[in-house]
Parts: sequence; structure tokens; C-alpha cells
Amino acid sequence: MKASSLAYPALSLAHVIGELIVTPAGRRARTITKPLLMPTLLFTHRPASPAVNTALVASTIGDVALLFEGPVAVLTGIAGFATAHLAYLTRLWSVGRPAGRGTTLLISGATVVVAGVAAVALRRTLTGDDRRLLAPASGYAALVSAMGAAAVRAGIARRGPQGRELIMGGVLFVISDALVAARLFGPKDRLPPGPLDAVIMSTYCAAQACLVDGLEGMS
Repeated sequence: MKASSLAYPALSLAHVIGELIVTPAGRRARTITKPLLMPTLLFTHRPASPAVNTALVASTIGDVALLFEGPVAVLTGIAGFATAHLAYLTRLWSVGRPAGRGTTLLISGATVVVAGVAAVALRRTLTGDDRRLLAPASGYAALVSAMGAAAVRAGIARRGPQGRELIMGGVLFVISDALVAARLFGPKDRLPPGPLDAVIMSTYCAAQACLVDGLEGMS
């Protein structure tokens, strides 16, 4: 095993541990490790496809934006990750073309349901100044759902180890982003930041690795 292949898992683990340390020292550590996560994943998977390159660069922008607080940071994060999901979505939809029509229709229907539930949940949760984020957050939820569905469709079409990685990546990304929404818009007194952020980053780092591994070498 190449030493470089261990760089991303090691950095991810260090960052997740940093999330559990709710102190100024932990925050400084997270500020250093988080912007390095996706560039490290990209470096260890060169050469990557244009879609993966775009997704990881855009994810880095989202990662850095969400180190800060406030509507501008949230909107910048949404824009960054929306670009990443769109890049993944276009590539995954192409990879999943061999999937049958019935599979595509079933997954598309599930996507509409998940996106609708997310939009209703956001509408009921957002209050005050946060309500101006309803439209972009709902649109983003729909895009995340579509990307996750495309990953499942592509995984079913491809089968084998890479197919399973694509399915796992799509599912984990949807879970991670749902937890991010809970973190940003949910009741702050009921959501302990350390453990929740550690779960968010664990699922996020794993999702990115699964998608990149699953798409690696596909023409």
C-alpha cells in the first residue's frame, strides 16, 4: 500500500477527533485540517476525471465557507456544495445509463419524495431571518437527493465493488447533508456540537472517498 493512500484516511480521522474536542485548540485544529481534506483526496486519486476535479474543488470552497457562521457563509457553502453535487450528478447519471427503465423510474420517484419531505421540514424549521434561506436550502436538498439517487442508480448499473462504493457514497452524502441541515437550522440546545459534527464529518469524508473510488477509472 502506498503511503499516499493513507494520507486522506489519516487526515479525516484527525479532523473527526478535532470535532470532538470542543475547545479553542480543537477549533484551531479543525480550521487547519478541514480545508486540506478534499485537496488531499484529489491528490491521492490523480489523474481524476473533470467531474471529480470540479466536485472536490467546489467541496473545498464549501468546507472553508462553513468554518464561519452567518447567512453569507451558509449561502457560500450551499453554492460550493451545490456545484459539487451537480458535477457528481452529471457524471453518475452517465455512468448509470445501463440501469433499466423501471429502476430509473423507481429511484426518481423516491428522489421526489425525499426532496419534498426535506422542503416541508425546512419550511417548518426555519424561522426569523433564516426563512430567507428557505428557497436555496430547499433547492439544495432537491439536488442532494438527486445526486444520491443517481449514485444508487449508477451503483446498481455497475455492480461489483465500485458499484457498491457508489451506492454507499450517495447514501452517506445524503445522511451527512441532512445532519448538516439539522446542525444549522435545528434547535441549538438539543444538538451537542461535538458529537454531531464528528458524525457529520465522518459520513461526509467517507461519502467523498466512496464516490471518488467508485468513479475512478470509469470512461
